[in-house]
Amino acid sequence: MDRKQVIALVFILLMVGSSVGALFTALFKKKDTSNEIPTQKVLNYKLSELQRKTLLPKGYTLVEYDYPQACYDCERQKGLLEGWVAQSDNQIYLQEGFTTGDKATVTMASYKGTDSLTGPTDDEIRGSLCDLLAQRALWCVEV
Repeated sequence: MDRKQVIALVFILLMVGSSVGALFTALFKKKDTSNEIPTQKVLNYKLSELQRKTLLPKGYTLVEYDYPQACYDCERQKGLLEGWVAQSDNQIYLQEGFTTGDKATVTMASYKGTDSLTGPTDDEIRGSLCDLLAQRALWCVEV
């Protein structure tokens, strides 16, 4: 083999090696899900800060409902929130979780602002949530 053939063979091996390396990297690389937007609207985990920053400018309203495990009225209130989520034209994400406190807390955020309520009534949640929605839902105008 002359010198040109050796150099050509080295370049061919480098190209094949880099292609194989790229294939293995793509196959075994852990997928970054921190920016993925969930398809479900009722979640039992907190969205990442990156997900929040992605959703808020797009007109979504994020609601965090934290309640004590031994709160029976909270289960009813949680069901009410889930119903509003279902009737909000997909503009609300509800994040449910437990708190160590003795009262439920609701924290809401949208591009219009934020609000936090401790031990809220249904009407307080509804009023605050309706103020923060990008598009008022039908249940906001019902009396």
